[in-house]
Amino acid sequence: MKKNVFLLTALTLALSLILSGCGLVVLGDPTPAAIPDEKLISEKDAQEIVADHFSLDLEQCIVSKSELDEGKYEIELIFENKEYEAEVNARSGEIFEASVEKTDRH
Repeated sequence: MKKNVFLLTALTLALSLILSGCGLVVLGDPTPAAIPDEKLISEKDAQEIVADHFSLDLEQCIVSKSELDEGKYEIELIFENKEYEAEVNARSGEIFEASVEKTDRH
């Protein structure tokens, strides 16, 4: 009886360790440290993707924010009293979220 309880406890502990390790790999968000730089699109490419999404010419925009954070680029462009914001997947270039707001900044 004691042998069965010990085996059950050992198996439960082993399974818990295996599943918790898998959860970190499967469920974890990619971070810049976890993604080699050569696998990421460039910051300039992310800016171009956002400008194209909004049918803007990047050369005519002011880039007010452009940073890599947890596997995505956060880009803000200003053009003609409007602020264009988007989050871009740093690997695929896919846009997660995008919005436009009026602004007083030029």
